[in-house]
Amino acid sequence: MVNPRDVRTVEDAKRIIEERGLTHVKVGLFDNDGVMLGKYMSKSKFFS
Repeated sequence: MVNPRDVRTVEDAKRIIEERGLTHVKVGLFDNDGVMLGKYMSKSKFFS
């Protein structure tokens, strides 16, 4: 099992999603004020 802190490639992220049987993932980034902005995305949209 891949540790989320060890994700370095897209393939690593996909492997975690498949291993855990997730249907959605949260994708986010930090703005200039250090606030995380994110949204939930379906697995199929994330993979595409």
